[in-house]
Amino acid sequence: MELEKFKKLIKSSKQWQEVEILRLYLDDTEAKAKANNNYTEEFKNWLLWARKKADWYDPQINGEDELLNDKDKENINSEKKPSPYSYQY
Repeated sequence: MELEKFKKLIKSSKQWQEVEILRLYLDDTEAKAKANNNYTEEFKNWLLWARKKADWYDPQINGEDELLNDKDKENINSEKKPSPYSYQY
């Protein structure tokens, strides 16, 4: 039990670190869009969407997301990826 609690703590801290990197990326992308006069309504909507996804992923916020609430946040990066050799018809 103690080991499982500790593993969960480690996972949460890694997840938090990932979301912090994501937020830094979003802040930098926003600053560049403003500097390059690309701060359009479409970009603002994308940024709002991206920040809501970050809030959903953040283990300290656990924001709601109607499309992602049933997904496993702790294993989102290890979901099985399709083989590059498989064909989609």
